[in-house]
Amino acid sequence: MAHPTRDISAVLKDHAAGWMQIPGVTMVAEGQTETGAPCLRIYVLELTPQLRGRLPDAVEGYPVEIEESGEIKPLGAGG
Repeated sequence: MAHPTRDISAVLKDHAAGWMQIPGVTMVAEGQTETGAPCLRIYVLELTPQLRGRLPDAVEGYPVEIEESGEIKPLGAGG
């Protein structure tokens, strides 16, 4: 994997809107890998093979971790 050349916040800002347009994506954020390295996190309702195929493994040198979140609701939303 290439080494990042830009700040992770800038990379996330440039790519977040596009990822959020993909059906099943619920949220995107900065995170850390198990080793503490910075990564981009993409949260999805359910990780299907089709959705996995539409999401990257890495972007601009940062690893991308995909996590099943289920539906995300704002705090205070009835349920």
